[in-house]
Amino acid sequence: VVEVGSPAEHDTHREHDLALPTPLLRPERDFGGQRFVRHVHDDAGWSPGPATGWEQQVFGLAAATGRRAEARVVRVVDGSGPWEVRHPDSGPVFVFVRDGAVAVVAPDPSSRLEVGDTAVFAGDGLCSLRGDPSGELLVVDLPVPD
Repeated sequence: VVEVGSPAEHDTHREHDLALPTPLLRPERDFGGQRFVRHVHDDAGWSPGPATGWEQQVFGLAAATGRRAEARVVRVVDGSGPWEVRHPDSGPVFVFVRDGAVAVVAPDPSSRLEVGDTAVFAGDGLCSLRGDPSGELLVVDLPVPD
């Protein structure tokens, strides 16, 4: 489980013994302008990714958070082209490497992220990645770019 809170205003704890009050999934239920989203990686389909040679599973957080955030799993499928992860006019992007590795093409072409590594791309510059054949990333955009 990966939790990204922005702003992080509370701790999250797991209750091991309490059964939820309902077995029904109600994704439309509103909690002060936000909704819960459940993404099951093995059950989700893949769609074209953010750049040539990449594909993605979009979680649906944008609709649930009023476009405050989006999360997705992004993977290399066919000799990835460079992917512009962050444009100068977008918000910060959190990247966690789930599998394989990615090379940072910009701003520092000598960097490499491997399994378990994380990076936050922020600031004024362009940031782009090139993935290895088995590269798979968890990506969180804050806020969702237009």
